[in-house]
Amino acid sequence: MDSFLKFLGIQTHDYNAYEIQFLRPVPWWILIALATLIGVLIFFSARGVRGKISNKLRIFLFTLRVLVFFLLLISLLQPNLGLMKERFIKPIIAVLIDTSSSMNIKDMANDESRIDAVKRIFTSLREEGKLEALSRDQEVHFFQFSENLSPIDVANLENQEARGSKTQLINALNQISKEFSNQPLEAIFVFSDGVDNVVSSPQALENRKVPIYTFGVGDPQRLIDVQIADLITDEFAFLDKEVEVDVTIRGTGLKGKTVPVTLTQDGAPLALQKVEFPKDSYETTLKLSFTPRETGTFDYLVSVPVQTGEVVTDNNRKHFTLQVVRNKLRVLFISGNPRWEYRFLRRALKKDPNIELVSFMILRSAFDIVDVPNDQLSLIPFPVHRLFTEDLPKFDLLIFDNFDYRPYFSPIYLENIRQFVEQQGKAFIMIGGEHSFNNGSYHFTPLERIIPVDITNAAVSVYKEPFRMKLTEEGSTHPITRLLEDVEQNKKLWAEMPRLWGANYVLRPKPGAISLGTHATRKTEYGNMPVLVVQQVGEGRVLAMTSGSTWRWGFENIGKGGSDQYYLQFWKQAIRWLTKAPELRLVKLRTNKKSYDRGEEINIEATVLNESYQPVNDPELKLILQKSDAPPQELSLFKSEDTDGLFQTVARIDQPGIYKLKVSAKYNGTLLGEDQQTVEVSISDLELENPGLNSNFLKELADMTQGAYTHILAENEVKSKFNIKLPMKVETTEVNNVDLWDNPLSFVLIFLFLCGEWYIRKRAGMK
Repeated sequence: MDSFLKFLGIQTHDYNAYEIQFLRPVPWWILIALATLIGVLIFFSARGVRGKISNKLRIFLFTLRVLVFFLLLISLLQPNLGLMKERFIKPIIAVLIDTSSSMNIKDMANDESRIDAVKRIFTSLREEGKLEALSRDQEVHFFQFSENLSPIDVANLENQEARGSKTQLINALNQISKEFSNQPLEAIFVFSDGVDNVVSSPQALENRKVPIYTFGVGDPQRLIDVQIADLITDEFAFLDKEVEVDVTIRGTGLKGKTVPVTLTQDGAPLALQKVEFPKDSYETTLKLSFTPRETGTFDYLVSVPVQTGEVVTDNNRKHFTLQVVRNKLRVLFISGNPRWEYRFLRRALKKDPNIELVSFMILRSAFDIVDVPNDQLSLIPFPVHRLFTEDLPKFDLLIFDNFDYRPYFSPIYLENIRQFVEQQGKAFIMIGGEHSFNNGSYHFTPLERIIPVDITNAAVSVYKEPFRMKLTEEGSTHPITRLLEDVEQNKKLWAEMPRLWGANYVLRPKPGAISLGTHATRKTEYGNMPVLVVQQVGEGRVLAMTSGSTWRWGFENIGKGGSDQYYLQFWKQAIRWLTKAPELRLVKLRTNKKSYDRGEEINIEATVLNESYQPVNDPELKLILQKSDAPPQELSLFKSEDTDGLFQTVARIDQPGIYKLKVSAKYNGTLLGEDQQTVEVSISDLELENPGLNSNFLKELADMTQGAYTHILAENEVKSKFNIKLPMKVETTEVNNVDLWDNPLSFVLIFLFLCGEWYIRKRAGMK
């Protein structure tokens, strides 16, 4: 061919391939028609010389005529010669090896891990020369993948560790396709257990034109695993109400076995159920139920025992935290006589769905003169002994409204009330009136020890006059009297509240008590006479309201076309503070979440307020990190530069387990409060959620790309895949087009053929 092209005057040096094409393509039916026409003309031309010349000469003339017509037809199609420079490129094979932590599972023969089985295969391929042979005919690239994809040197595969926290197989394949998008990627080999923690289906694969050959690693017949796959329950529970925990159990290799599932609290069993596995691969959801008997925040553990031969044990348990609260606050309300304060407050308490109210109103006392028999004045008996002995601890709040105890029980029951507050951490309210405070003879009784005001005898025990309660500075920010979020607006609201009518004389708040409101005009030797005072007494809390006319805050506002919103809000907030609603704690500890991975940052914040709910910037803080089986560790908290009363720190925990964070704050030697949070630190290994070989995933991946799936146990079949011979890819780097149809030689040949035919005809005496 080169000689012919040189004969045509075309230089072919530096070109190693050629291609002929026609610049004026003609439809096939026209070519057939032309060829038929030319054939007919030649045929009749040949018949015209029959018998006049020899057969050899006739054939020669016929050939010349065919060549002329052929050259004319070729010239009509305008042939073009493309001279090309081509180079051969090796096809590319990408080999991906899974190095996620699930590849460390030892479910292969002879207690071999999955990653070690892969290493053994490649060692054998290298020793047999198959890797070298594969690289001779193809360009082979090796990669490891888990959460990320990165190249590796197959010569150092023996040192490769499987430490990835999750598998992103589809993401790795998509990344490979993009990396070799402009190169001849012809095949992908994948060695994996098929666990993709991010993509659940191979349908997310972007490039399906490259065959993927998958090699499943893991022996389902040898894998034994039982795990708590999921656990669902509420974050809050109610005291004495049944709690249900939905637990999903997943098992592999446990056909015919029965496994107990246990719920415990601090090692004490609360619930137990048994799961029977009817087949090797089985999943079921069961309910564990228990009834909490104490309020507070508690840690619970759901666990299954480790099975003989089980290769993964970290997924046999799950922790959860539950905050147990009361379903309803139980309030005992005792009023000394029928009056508007009792009526309005009782209605407000009854309207609150979070309160269970038990109330007693004394219709008459021994001091009343009523011409009616006693048995017709008592609607129900007043069970003093039972109320103040057996039943009292069952309540959260006790209210005395204008109540004189003397006609009904002895001071011994007042001691029970004192213990109810100081030792049991409950709440008490005393509301003023003619039979309250000093008028109720509480001076020198056990109850005087918990009343937050000084009820020393005075010449006038009750002031019967209208007055407006004046908010103190502490009252402007305290959650009981902060009816509006804006402090100035709140002060303005209280200044415009309806006036009260009458108040008991009290000398002053006791030490440690907080005065929230005072008489606007009446004074004692210590300043404006207290009206609304609160105090933390021992473990409990107490409120003193010296006026028995708070009902006017609602009634008069309604009369003016408004509502009783602020009256109801005041008492609701008072009760929430007295019963220690969690959101009203002075010291609060928060973490940014409840569960952390090992070594993950734990952001810890503590807010500190004083008794008046003002931020404290210089408290004595102590933050303790405690694990049940380890000594406590003290952490340092640092003052926030931006927010008053806010302290922050960051901790990292490397050992998995349940940890308690407990903070305490003191100010001027007084304990402001404590708070605690529970956090769980775990090895968040998604690989262990479903550790079995997912062969279906790998098979689907191979089928959809026209590849093939092979289990690694079929070692000879695995090795045979490395005998693959892929065709070389040809790349054209330069093209030079040369026109053949207008070459002078073609016209010279036509002229010579016609002249030759004319000469022969002339010699033979033909026309």
